[in-house]
Amino acid sequence: MWWRVWEWLCNKHPRTSKRWIIRRYYNGSQPEYNGVKLYFPTTMTIKRYRYRGTNIPTPWDQPTPVATT
Repeated sequence: MWWRVWEWLCNKHPRTSKRWIIRRYYNGSQPEYNGVKLYFPTTMTIKRYRYRGTNIPTPWDQPTPVATT
C-alpha cells in the first residue's frame, strides 16, 4: 500500500523532486494530507483469547426441561 501511495504522489506531482514530496506529505513516517493520515497497521494492538469451548455465553435462553406429571 505504501508503494501505491508513493506512486500516486509521484504521478500527482510529476515535475517536483522526491524530497519535496516527502517534506510535503510525509509527516514523520506516515503520509498525511489535510490532517488525515494513512492508516499505520503496526499501531493495531492484538488481543488473544483463550479457547473457552462450551463456556462461551449465548444470547439465547437455554431450553428448560418440560416437567411431566
